Amino acid sequence: MLLMTLLLSERSVVAPRVRSVPEYSFTSGVEAVELAESVGLIPDAHQRAAVYDILAEGDDGKWSSFESAVVEPRQNGKGGILEVIDLADLFLFSVAQRDFLSIHTAHEFKTAQEAFRRVLFWVENNDWLRKKVAKVRTSHGEEGIELLSGARLRFLARSNGSGRGFSADRLTYDEAYDLPEET
Repeated sequence: MLLMTLLLSERSVVAPRVRSVPEYSFTSGVEAVELAESVGLIPDAHQRAAVYDILAEGDDGKWSSFESAVVEPRQNGKGGILEVIDLADLFLFSVAQRDFLSIHTAHEFKTAQEAFRRVLFWVENNDWLRKKVAKVRTSHGEEGIELLSGARLRFLARSNGSGRGFSADRLTYDEAYDLPEET
């Protein structure tokens, strides 16, 4: 937690008005940010802080939070936070798990498609990442990246049948403001 205090004390960062995070002793967010920075995606301090909190782990090695949320106005960097986590899911966290699946959903197809394009940019423009890719699906509604290891990152629009039947290792709700109450 000292690391978080140092990050949030940088002059350019305003500490969140509300921040509720379980105590944690370790975060895989450090590795996630290092991976992102190695391909040229440089998160600012508030994005790093959010990634660290979201990817925090307890002493048992499990995620400290089953659910995480970032609430902030439009165009303030939430997409960058998700890009870092999407890259980490695909290239770091999937390594120890067979058939790893991360699903990134958005309320509208165009938002899911834009998130896909942003992540794909980092993958296609880095030799180390690109060499690990088996397939890139770009057809409407099938956007995703599959690695040689079998790990997958899918981008879906939320609709009545979209993603039904999937069992994902991470499910991201971009634009969660429009989630139905039952979700």
